[in-house]
Amino acid sequence: MSQHKEKPFVIGAGLGRTGTKSLHEALNTLGYKTFHMFEILDARVDATPWFDWAKAMRRGDANAKELTNQLLDHLISNGYNATTDYPACLLYLDLYEKFPNAKVILSIRSKGGESWRESVEETIGTLCGYGVKPPFSFIPFFRRFCNDLTPFLWERTGIVPMNTMVPGTFLKYADNMAQAYDKWVENVIKTIPAESLLVHKASDGFAPICKHIGIPETECPAKYPYVNDRAEAIRLSQFFYTVTLLFWPVVIAFLLGIGAFCFTRKRRSRDSKIKHE
Repeated sequence: MSQHKEKPFVIGAGLGRTGTKSLHEALNTLGYKTFHMFEILDARVDATPWFDWAKAMRRGDANAKELTNQLLDHLISNGYNATTDYPACLLYLDLYEKFPNAKVILSIRSKGGESWRESVEETIGTLCGYGVKPPFSFIPFFRRFCNDLTPFLWERTGIVPMNTMVPGTFLKYADNMAQAYDKWVENVIKTIPAESLLVHKASDGFAPICKHIGIPETECPAKYPYVNDRAEAIRLSQFFYTVTLLFWPVVIAFLLGIGAFCFTRKRRSRDSKIKHE
């Protein structure tokens, strides 16, 4: 793809489960390095700044704004020039303030808030319900992901007030989700100038994205990368459920096995001593 001019920074303002993985792949195809939640989950970046930022924002700490700015610098220093999905979508206004010439893409679901609620309930909304339990709660990454970052995602989305969600209880607030989604979409449209904003559904394909960021039609790919990670997210949720379900029975069985082994060994040793006496 020819370089007629420097590509603008692209800010994904759409919430997770709105085609953000497809948008991630599409922007990468256009030559961007795009930040997505999987950059954290796959350990491509240090997650600590995200965890610290979320914790400070939840508590309203005095250094929350400083941590926000450090997080923006963290993105840029790692070479990202586009964002999409959680948690970066929560920074869309901060990113737009830093990059006033940026292009914002608001990915949406074609059937609105109720469709978003159903998708989240089946996928990403379930993970930390299991992630706050052993053995995952013993792992520092999962402990901070589920206790600091994930509650903040839902609070900042508007599902519950800030710093009120108990980790692992997201599904209790399902009734608030559709309204929070619709309000989020409304707020993005209100706060970003129309000339900088593209409201995009995955079914719209590449054409409006190319036009929005200034890529000539002749250089715009024809086939949009539809990435439906719903099944993968459901499998991951089922894996978390299975591991948490089996963890304590396996631990107890292991301890009982060790105990039985030690008892048998001790008994044999005692019997051997008696035999030789």
